[in-house]
Amino acid sequence: MTTRRVAVRLDSMGDLLLTSRALHALRATCDHLALVCSPSARAAAELLPSVDEVITWEAPWIAPTPPITRAYPQIAFPEVGSLPAELRLRHFDEAVIFTSLHQSSLPTTLVLSQADIPWVGGISSDDAAGLLDLCLTHDTDLHEVQDSLRLALACGGELTDDLPELTLPPRRPELLPPGNFVVLHPGVDSDAQGWPVARFRQLREELSEAGHQVVVTGGPDEARSTARIADGSARDLGGHTDVADLARVMAEADVVLAGDTAAGHLAAAVGTPVVSLVAPTVPPRRWTPYGVPSALLGDPRLTGVTTDDVLGAVDHLTHTRLNAGALSEVR
Repeated sequence: MTTRRVAVRLDSMGDLLLTSRALHALRATCDHLALVCSPSARAAAELLPSVDEVITWEAPWIAPTPPITRAYPQIAFPEVGSLPAELRLRHFDEAVIFTSLHQSSLPTTLVLSQADIPWVGGISSDDAAGLLDLCLTHDTDLHEVQDSLRLALACGGELTDDLPELTLPPRRPELLPPGNFVVLHPGVDSDAQGWPVARFRQLREELSEAGHQVVVTGGPDEARSTARIADGSARDLGGHTDVADLARVMAEADVVLAGDTAAGHLAAAVGTPVVSLVAPTVPPRRWTPYGVPSALLGDPRLTGVTTDDVLGAVDHLTHTRLNAGALSEVR
């Protein structure tokens, strides 16, 4: 058994959540698994039971506003120099680099080459034979979860009978309505990826008329929008939850409606069905919420998706979850 491994996933929280099964497989064959992730993904990383240690690092080539030019030879920043020193102190036996289809593992590989880690594996479409001890290429026919799991298994991980479950905080009743409810999470990374607030407000009204209790969620910078959508008729949690509390709320929901953002993957990670509003800027089959019943609604501008479409999907997935719950009680 390998004693100490470090996994690296440097992009967003949603990307990290899609790597949780791969991390679980890596942890099954080592005594200690550390994870290097971006600061924006740390809150989700701390919910992963397979990870023993979280190290945060903002990669200059992935950060939202990279402080570098496109000429990689010019990279010479303290941020780049700090990570190898931290990793050397921890004496890792192996490193595994996870990347998305549109990314290269080579910059990370070059940084890790300074960390005195004897063995490094990763996925790269570039010629990395001289830098990686194990080098796979992305399988474009696979979901992101399956592609990362394929790398983990190639690096010595093993599948286990149990699936990774997030470590959730205690239930906070003040955040939840009594009984069943639907979560609307309107926030997205850019306006081009989501519905307008007015459309979400119309949907909330129609969900209420159909008998659904509604909870509207979002970060502090989205509180104004969530308040307009809730309009005093739904539970407005905009700005009132951290990532852990949001995961707990989603775990108790019947269905989560989310756009092209980490929220859909967070809902899937806690086992809740997801209605995804996705403009196909990336291959939907590769990025859809994984492992739960889901409905993918989208077109290039999302203008073709109606509230009736969403209501139908919510009703279908609500019945799917309620029936599954009833069946488990009978068993």
